[in-house]
Amino acid sequence: MSNVVAWGSGGYEQWNVPDGLVATAVACGRDFSLALRPEGTVVAWGANDRGQCNVPDGLATAIACGDNHSLALRPDGTVVAWGANDRGQCNVPDGLTGAVGVGTGIVTSFAIMPDGSLVAWGDDGYNQCGEAGGQTNIIRVAGGWVCIAGLRSDGTVSVWGRGYNPPPVRNVPSDLTGVVDVSIGLSEDGGHFALALKSDGSLAAWGNNSGGVCDIPPEATNIIAAKAVPAAVRSIAIRSDGAILDWPIREDNQLIVGWLEGRVRMLAASYTHSLAIVDTEGNSRRRRAAWMNMERPAFF
Repeated sequence: MSNVVAWGSGGYEQWNVPDGLVATAVACGRDFSLALRPEGTVVAWGANDRGQCNVPDGLATAIACGDNHSLALRPDGTVVAWGANDRGQCNVPDGLTGAVGVGTGIVTSFAIMPDGSLVAWGDDGYNQCGEAGGQTNIIRVAGGWVCIAGLRSDGTVSVWGRGYNPPPVRNVPSDLTGVVDVSIGLSEDGGHFALALKSDGSLAAWGNNSGGVCDIPPEATNIIAAKAVPAAVRSIAIRSDGAILDWPIREDNQLIVGWLEGRVRMLAASYTHSLAIVDTEGNSRRRRAAWMNMERPAFF
């Protein structure tokens, strides 16, 4: 039985998890999915019109997806990229070795080095790559179109790139500490916001609040995984009781759109679909079929 659960929709079956897939990591592109198996092989499914599913040969220790491109970290610290390359997001710098992690924006790519510095390539229209060179103590990086967030080893957050839409997402709250994950989402008017998950299971959001994207629902407590969706005006979180929360709420949608049974190890989310790694068999039960008013919700 697979330990990967998918839900959402899309015409490329990016939610259709391969039978029996067991993964240690998952990532979502716009219309495709990526998973890392325990032995280090990478499997991809969904859209392949830009080579998103043409995974290079070789083993990996970490994976990341942008909108239509992917990165894999090799055991020797090198990085390989594939998929769309219209902004140079797959042009891994020559001689890059010794990386310990990878991350992406929608059209940018990052390698995390042992000292917490970053090597960046791809779209630099708003200095997403240029400012990355000045970051320190980064252990995780994720971003949207033109705005990037990095999690530091001390549980604080840095945001760079374009993020000036008032109030600016670059202005990280000075009292924000204890963060274990951070992501960048899109506001209704085209601005950006950030969502941070803290070690106590609480959430913090800041930046442009158009569409209510920074309004954390009161039900969002005891959270074990959360993501702002990079190219969509929404956030997803999973509570310790297995409830899947999706907000802001629109039309006839419900805040709680489904339930997961078992311990959630990882959450990935994109515009069309989401993936989670859950560590028990029989790992999902459908409670509601209201998922962003999409025609084909899939909870298995």
